[in-house]
Amino acid sequence: MERTLKREASMLLAVQGLYMLLLGLALLHHEPWRDEIQAWLLARDSSTLGELWRNTRYEGHPLLWHVALWVVTRFFQHPVAMQALHWIVASAAAWVFLRYAPFAFWVRVGWLFGYFPFYEYGVISRNYGLTLLFLLLALKWSTRPTGASISLALASNSSPMGVLLVPPLALALKAKWKGAGVKSWILLAVGWGVAVWSCIPPTDYEHARGLFLGWEPFRAYYILRGLAFSLLPLLRYDLHFWNNTLLFPFDFAGVPFAFPLAIAVAAGMAAQLVTALWSSRRLILIWSLGLLILVSFFYVKFPGAARHHGFILVWSVPCLWLARDLETSLRSSGHLFLALSLAAGLQGSLVATLVDWRHPFSAGKDAARSVSLHCKGAPLVGHTDWAASTVAGFLPDQRVYYLTTKAYGSFVVWNLARVRREFLSEQEIVAEALNLGTSGETCLLLNRPLSEQIPCRLLAALPEAIVGDEAFWLYRCGTPAP
Repeated sequence: MERTLKREASMLLAVQGLYMLLLGLALLHHEPWRDEIQAWLLARDSSTLGELWRNTRYEGHPLLWHVALWVVTRFFQHPVAMQALHWIVASAAAWVFLRYAPFAFWVRVGWLFGYFPFYEYGVISRNYGLTLLFLLLALKWSTRPTGASISLALASNSSPMGVLLVPPLALALKAKWKGAGVKSWILLAVGWGVAVWSCIPPTDYEHARGLFLGWEPFRAYYILRGLAFSLLPLLRYDLHFWNNTLLFPFDFAGVPFAFPLAIAVAAGMAAQLVTALWSSRRLILIWSLGLLILVSFFYVKFPGAARHHGFILVWSVPCLWLARDLETSLRSSGHLFLALSLAAGLQGSLVATLVDWRHPFSAGKDAARSVSLHCKGAPLVGHTDWAASTVAGFLPDQRVYYLTTKAYGSFVVWNLARVRREFLSEQEIVAEALNLGTSGETCLLLNRPLSEQIPCRLLAALPEAIVGDEAFWLYRCGTPAP
């Protein structure tokens, strides 16, 4: 018995070590893109926590990840420090699942190296990895109301996905909180309320304005596509693999049976999951409630992308975890669901990691090197701001002038005022850039090439990037000062 326990402990440590090693190598070969860098810039360029609160009002996200980055940026100026922090967060989430999830060993290992836990919430440094960590900790401490409620409060303050999933998960855990005092519920309610409050943006927020209450076939297909992909994350082996599923094209109009196939895959995988939970009708209702919350949010408020849709799969984990606590083994349908989802997840993870290893995820890091090499002493103009901000993340000592705001800056303020100047013509871009130059020349950073007739000298072309709109062209415009 003792020998068996030691062997199991050794296997767990070996798998955890392999996960941390492979994740670390993948992070070293991953170039952060604008959403990763946006959080870094907000933290880096906020002098105080109060200023951080003001600067993040247009993010639509809770503050926990930004606060963690704010602490890190007091000591480090390069975004690799953010990636190191995320490596720690993702590794901690991996250990909680590997050590405490009540699933077979092959299930736990398959989950760790799947597309969403390894790549989307591991390699890409966003607040979703923090959300996953605290959701898993709430399950680990499911019989300890205080620990679970604190974990749920922190999960809700990590991302909007946490805000959405914490209420149904708290409802699922309620049966295990026997003897829980009012203190645990107050902790949870206050934490969740703070998270909701911090997600409410100003009225001139650019994204996800209002509610969509009509019927739109493409929107419905897009949500179905995301649901099916979250449960069966197969990816195309392609430079632009990200958010590019193997089974479901982005536009279903030109592909026969795309819509019915998305319905069939989503319904089939969901049916297997419901069958796996059949011993607990209560868990089926709670899982359905969580799914309804997510799908409704995607359709009515914000359609999202793969990283958001992945929480449909994440939401299945607590329900299967709690169902496993009630039974000695999962039903065969549960094993089939897990086998199909995990196999697809491993394919998606392998494709994503290999392509990211061979090609830059974003050309922003290389563009920053080109700016440092060619633009010393010249003002740097970036357009559009959301693309150029990625480059700004790697230039802590150089300011970038954004034409959208007519001001120097780093992070993007997502208000309606900037939208009015986002689609400037080439002639307008160059004319305004030249007006800024005081030395006779201006460096111009764009995420698309200029026409040949524009009188600017090309300094660097970085056209290859997994995120297609984060390729960059660097120009020098104007006449050198005598």
